[in-house]
Amino acid sequence: DEAVPFVYSQLMVDAVNQAGGDAQLIALEGFGHNDGINEAYFGTHMLDWLLAQRRTNFEYVKEVCEDLF
Repeated sequence: DEAVPFVYSQLMVDAVNQAGGDAQLIALEGFGHNDGINEAYFGTHMLDWLLAQRRTNFEYVKEVCEDLF
């Protein structure tokens, strides 16, 4: 994928995990930036993982909320 080099995806996943998250990176060999979406959703566990996520912290985030609202 030339739109987003793999190293940037890995850096993002590493940052999320270092901040206490549980991100996973699934590399789909042989697909371009947009043509692997069906494989990502239906050929991996990603969709099940995505739907299983639940927000547990509902604290007000001043830096985000005040900029958006």
